[in-house]
Amino acid sequence: MSENKDQISVLFSGGSDSTLAAALACEQFNTVHLLTYFNSGMPFTEKAKINAGKLSNYFGKDKIVHKFINFEELSKKIYYDNYISDLLKYKGYMNPCFCNACQLAMHISTVSYNIENDIHFTCDGYKKEKGHIYIFMSQEGIEKLKSFYKCFDIEYKNPVYDIPRTDWKLFEMGITIKKM
Repeated sequence: MSENKDQISVLFSGGSDSTLAAALACEQFNTVHLLTYFNSGMPFTEKAKINAGKLSNYFGKDKIVHKFINFEELSKKIYYDNYISDLLKYKGYMNPCFCNACQLAMHISTVSYNIENDIHFTCDGYKKEKGHIYIFMSQEGIEKLKSFYKCFDIEYKNPVYDIPRTDWKLFEMGITIKKM
């Protein structure tokens, strides 16, 4: 696999965190692939369309590639394949674990997308203050994701991890006309 430093993929929900991560990626890379994941439990893609449009207008339409990826089958497989044994083992329904299964499915799908498109860099809008809720947003989770991506010759970063108000930063950059 040849190293291509011109492209990066961004796990992109369209919220202020992933939008800022994408904006910062636009400043460093020639092509930014915005990967918006959805399934029947996450039908909210409108915000992603709107903010991808803002990024295209700000940085140029040739810089942005926006993809919508249905990851329902993979996330269900990750969560439900061991559901009964997990239910018996942990003695209860662990709803937050489904969110973690979704996140894992998104990262697996991102690796696949990056390999298919010869992309060796990826980032997301993960934030420090959400680390107590989502396993992959904790420092330990981030380190595990970095190791996971490295197995596929992909560098994984979290450019907004320590930025408290990403909405204000987007406003300061002139990408949004008001604080989100």
